[in-house]
Amino acid sequence: MEEEVQGFHSGCVVCSLKKDKIEAKAPLNPIVVSYPLEVVALDFLSLGRPTDAYQNILVMTDMFTRYAWAVPTRDQTAKTTVRAIWSHVIQTFGCPGRFHSDMGPNFESTLMQQLCAMYGVTKSRTTPYHPAGNGRVERLNQTVLNLLRTLRGEKRNRWAEHVQELLQAYNNTVHSSTGFAPAYLMFGRHLRLPVDVELGVAPHQSRLALSGWVEDHHQKLTLAYKLARERMGHAAERDKRSYDRKAQALSLLPGERVWVRDRNRQGQGKIRSWWNPEPYVVVSLVGDSGVVYKVRPESGGKVRTQHRNALKPCITPVNVIPEPGTIVETEAEVDPLPFGFYVVPAFEPPEVGADILPPEPPAEVVDNALRRSARATRGLPPSRYRH
Repeated sequence: MEEEVQGFHSGCVVCSLKKDKIEAKAPLNPIVVSYPLEVVALDFLSLGRPTDAYQNILVMTDMFTRYAWAVPTRDQTAKTTVRAIWSHVIQTFGCPGRFHSDMGPNFESTLMQQLCAMYGVTKSRTTPYHPAGNGRVERLNQTVLNLLRTLRGEKRNRWAEHVQELLQAYNNTVHSSTGFAPAYLMFGRHLRLPVDVELGVAPHQSRLALSGWVEDHHQKLTLAYKLARERMGHAAERDKRSYDRKAQALSLLPGERVWVRDRNRQGQGKIRSWWNPEPYVVVSLVGDSGVVYKVRPESGGKVRTQHRNALKPCITPVNVIPEPGTIVETEAEVDPLPFGFYVVPAFEPPEVGADILPPEPPAEVVDNALRRSARATRGLPPSRYRH
């Protein structure tokens, strides 16, 4: 009985589209890096302060050293994005091997493609509506917000002038994932800060010759990078174990029919279906991650790239799938029960003989007229008040 109910429920189109739960969450697939500026992650952070001159922050981080940049911007156009990347990263630190971002139009613009082609940079992107694919910069966004919340008074209103000070403190603080300060892994030395003067920390005085200093510096950096890789690997394994506790590696095969998550929930708002009413077909697996697929509409159309968490197997028979805009769009045709109150029909008892029925009692006459007083002293005050 239970299996029959589950089979009926799984084959119901309306139940499949309205159910928010994802049956299988894909395992975590972290990005592996091994040296500085191998991958730089990008993202825009909006502060939601319409009265400020700067509305956004372009947040960037090196995935190996965890070195961070935060550039206040007035808008999120492609020109502003490319200028900030070129001025704050490429001109000072050199060009990274790869830029990783979401599919925002500023990051996928022609101007961004020209910048990458000029320096030979690879451009990668997350799947649509999947911020977890750029988790390190998303986590850095929360750190930047927490740093800005430490500002008080007039400094908070002029946050754009102090954001670089906050980022300097972050870059010179030991990171829990690497065990080193991001600035040390990036530059190979500890930067001198005002706190060193306050604490009386003397700078390291090296009397080595140039060749000796280079060799010593190379050995220190090699050891630091080795330890950072090991610690990042342990941190990634720990995060993966925690994330994969409720994850299942359920792969999809080419030709398999799936529902695609509907992110454009406009018009009907919160009562709209969670999944696109048109089924899709898996075309192929993208890369070796095992969590990104190319799918296309079953009726034909443009191929889309989706994460496994945005796909749900469609086991509804082909002849039951409704045409877009028919059954699923009009809920009244799906639910046969009309809306309104249920009226119980009148019940008439069977006819019986008149001699069996008991005699009815006489009806009591009720006088609904107003009762008036019949006292002789009606209208007069009490005797104790009459003189």
